[in-house]
Amino acid sequence: VAMLSIASLNGIHAQVLLPRSPGLASAATGLFSILLQACVIWFTTVLLETALYFPRFHRIMLAIAMVMVVSSVSAFTEYYRWFAALLIPLGTLLQVSGAVLAVLLVRRQVLGARMFAFVYTLHAFAVLPVIFLLLGLMRPSAIIIYGWQVESLFHILLLHSVMLWRLRKNEENYCRTKEQALAASRDAERLLETRVSERTQALTDAHHRLETALAGEQRALLEQRRFMSMVSHEFRTPLAIIDSVAVNLTEVPATDSADTAARGEQLRRATRRLVRLVDNCLT
Repeated sequence: VAMLSIASLNGIHAQVLLPRSPGLASAATGLFSILLQACVIWFTTVLLETALYFPRFHRIMLAIAMVMVVSSVSAFTEYYRWFAALLIPLGTLLQVSGAVLAVLLVRRQVLGARMFAFVYTLHAFAVLPVIFLLLGLMRPSAIIIYGWQVESLFHILLLHSVMLWRLRKNEENYCRTKEQALAASRDAERLLETRVSERTQALTDAHHRLETALAGEQRALLEQRRFMSMVSHEFRTPLAIIDSVAVNLTEVPATDSADTAARGEQLRRATRRLVRLVDNCLT
């Protein structure tokens, strides 16, 4: 659009493309002039990321750019001079505002903001004579007109260069951030593996301790059963003797004192044995 606009301003359309239609060539010049303003405003919003840093001003700039696109059709009507008198100076002022926005971005330490500030400030100084010329504050001059055209092309080339530089820096930052994220992920993975290994070892040790405790409990239970079986057997023997002697004394009374003494001694022996068993169990 910039090339077409500059070509039309230098008479390429009127002399080469449309030599027999000067009115159409003049309308094309007006059309490309307004479209150039709209494209420059949109390009400024993209480069300076106004949607992120200046959202309200971003909406205003986009609205003005849309109005310019729609109004560019007026180049083929008799109302063009009114639209051009309003929109072209307004678009030029918005281009100059790019320098202010770039300076604000420098204060926010945005990547590439210093380069944008330099390019837009240089462009603002080159555009100011054009604004004065459009407002009737200066007389037309070939130096101003051709200087503005050359500076506009140079301005666009510089903006593209800065944009490419910022894209490369963003890519480098992305790759660096990606590598750092991958390194952090690998470190986290190794840490997780270490913790899982430690936890697995702890669970294995706890399992071994549990198995050892369970085996000891089973042995103690078996020994308890054996002990109770032995105690039961040992208690039954003297109890059986006492019961047998008691039955004999009841059913077969003793005939003499010697028989009674023998039975009594047998009871005492069984009783002492039972007492010893009880003492052994309690101690």
